[in-house]
Amino acid sequence: KTAYEIYQCDWSSDVCSSDLGKQWIAARMKDTGTPTKMTHMAIGGNATVGSNPAKTTPAVGDTALTTGGTPALSELARVALTTAGGTVSGAVVTYAATFAAGTGTGSLVEAGIFNANSAGTLLCKTSFDVVNKAANDSIAITWTVTIQ
Repeated sequence: KTAYEIYQCDWSSDVCSSDLGKQWIAARMKDTGTPTKMTHMAIGGNATVGSNPAKTTPAVGDTALTTGGTPALSELARVALTTAGGTVSGAVVTYAATFAAGTGTGSLVEAGIFNANSAGTLLCKTSFDVVNKAANDSIAITWTVTIQ
């Protein structure tokens, strides 16, 4: 099992949250109409281990993980967070998830936090250098968000 600290961010960075993610945060602060809490983490890349896809560039307008390109990118897996809504300590929210053996196999280059097991609102998205996840590998990802 391999553990990765995928991303640490603060809310002063546009990469940390999509437009819809920022709207979701604002709605969560309001006392009525609370949207669904964040419940899932997704990983994306190319389904072929060793295909070496290019690192993506997250943008504020993103609503999903990247698709298309050469080699073709897609969301490879989405799993439930260890604790739905994350774990809160002061101004820090920590999201964690484990992608078991056989789940999300491929050359990984990005991850995202969502509030549904498919589609849903993208809160945060990040890109990283290729991580090759073979069929026998499992990866535990911890994502720390600091609100400043």
